[in-house]
Amino acid sequence: MKFNFKESSGNKCADEGGRCSCTGKVRYGHGTSWATKQSSGAIQCTNGVFGDPKRGTRKACFCVSCADDDNKAQGTCKGQCKHLANMCGKTSSCGGWSGDVASFCPQTCGKCGTVNTNRGSCKSSDKCLCKQQAYKDPSTYDKPAGCTDVNDCSKTPCSPTGTTLQGAICKDTGASMYTCTCPRGYKSVGQKNSPKCAQVDVCKSGEDDCVTGAKCNHDSNSPSDKPRHTCTCPSGKTGNGKKSGSGCTEIDGCKPAPCATLPSGGYGTAPTCTDKKSPQTGATCSNCPAGYNAQPTKPSYGGRGVCTDKNDCSSNPCGPAFAKCDEGRAGTGLYTCKCTTNFVSSNNKQGFPYCFVDPKIPGDILKANGAANPSCTSSFSDKALVDELIKLCPKCGIKKL
Repeated sequence: MKFNFKESSGNKCADEGGRCSCTGKVRYGHGTSWATKQSSGAIQCTNGVFGDPKRGTRKACFCVSCADDDNKAQGTCKGQCKHLANMCGKTSSCGGWSGDVASFCPQTCGKCGTVNTNRGSCKSSDKCLCKQQAYKDPSTYDKPAGCTDVNDCSKTPCSPTGTTLQGAICKDTGASMYTCTCPRGYKSVGQKNSPKCAQVDVCKSGEDDCVTGAKCNHDSNSPSDKPRHTCTCPSGKTGNGKKSGSGCTEIDGCKPAPCATLPSGGYGTAPTCTDKKSPQTGATCSNCPAGYNAQPTKPSYGGRGVCTDKNDCSSNPCGPAFAKCDEGRAGTGLYTCKCTTNFVSSNNKQGFPYCFVDPKIPGDILKANGAANPSCTSSFSDKALVDELIKLCPKCGIKKL
């Protein structure tokens, strides 16, 4: 059966070319020729949106609520819609028509706004009807007989123009309607029912692949279907900065062995190396150990420095009467004294070698001056002894009495 709705069906919301504000079903046409569209808020009343149900005639839009549909259907069915609730999606007949109950009792069947006013006359040849009707799935109740929904995803509409975007997922949601699920680096933009995946700056959207601490750099020259970005590790770290790559790892400032070594056979512990953590770079080295100069000497050919032994003989530690001071093992601070005639090497109060006057010399001097058995109580004057010692060691700094 075919309903011939009159202009009184619903409330007029706009003339042809205008904009109809309606949440529900909108009929567009004149007299007994109408096209129907579902509206979620507002819709343009044009042939481009509805098709042309009656050529050469000035048309208008009428907003029809869900209750209006049920009232019209119940009038035809003699108020039987409420009794057909268990028949939704099934074929029944009443009031002189036979067909799908949900088509004529939409409010009762919970299908508000999907009523097919021309269901009874829909055939495979009725192209205009297929254009007017919105179908979600060819197998659902509201697909008119012979009408097949066009797969809006067949031409990869979600991909940027002229490309095939890997990972873009299109889902057909009805006649001339689809949604896009976009891969990382893209977002769905554009018209509500015909969007596309557009490239975004992943560094701003938070979809980048950079590890924590790495700086994200958007490549503005990326092709439309292949957004690119790089990640820069902070100072003191190395790697490509990406979670899917090498990430960022600490640079070991001690790995190139920057600290000095001890000379061959040297005594002590070589300087230790401490890595400087990011964002600092490089490393710090401790001083050379005791017995060496604090700062190492770097060879002229480059490479690691070498701790140099302190010259333990440079301060003449053996005293003024030494013939030669010899360095001991590097880093020990030890040395030996070879003394001149009439002097002997012996440790001083600090425990280091020193050239002292041979202990027998004072006795010999006393004997030479008439003391048969020299002792500390000899009559030979201290002044005479001191004068003789000055002659023996003029560089010893002995002062006359």
